[in-house]
Amino acid sequence: MNGGNYLPISGQALNEIGGLPKKRLAILTERYWQADAEGKKPKGARNRSKTDFRLMCWLVDCGISRETAWDLCRSVGKYATNGQRYFETTYTNVIKRQPH
Repeated sequence: MNGGNYLPISGQALNEIGGLPKKRLAILTERYWQADAEGKKPKGARNRSKTDFRLMCWLVDCGISRETAWDLCRSVGKYATNGQRYFETTYTNVIKRQPH
């Protein structure tokens, strides 16, 4: 994994995510870098949708706002290649899922 213990965000997003408990922030950071790594794999060797969905589930479960989630996701996985439309579809699907 790349990136160490930081997320490439600033401003309001940093304030919101920085307020998470350390364990949740560590999991979020790990899932972010997993999505980043998955997006860089060769086409036949990746599952970006699953990794992107997992990241979005964690953001929603942590109570992260839609705006902050987009700020974080816009540069990884299919979010980076397919843009805000893909983000909105994924976000909506995560909101609709049954709680576990």
